[in-house]
Amino acid sequence: MSKDEGFHQLDFLRDHPPKTFWLRLGNCSTIEIERTLRASCDEVVEFLTDDEGAFLIVQELWSQGS
Repeated sequence: MSKDEGFHQLDFLRDHPPKTFWLRLGNCSTIEIERTLRASCDEVVEFLTDDEGAFLIVQELWSQGS
């Protein structure tokens, strides 16, 4: 898991695995990271159990005033 875009670029250069998921959250608090990860739990579990999936982007939820 990373908030760094470099991991996204490295994923294209390597065979998979490893699985990578990128937190595209910008500058935010730990509470906002926790809230986003909890809200994305089903998607993350599905990604981790998918043999073909190699990369997942999790984006911020609060940008629309939520």
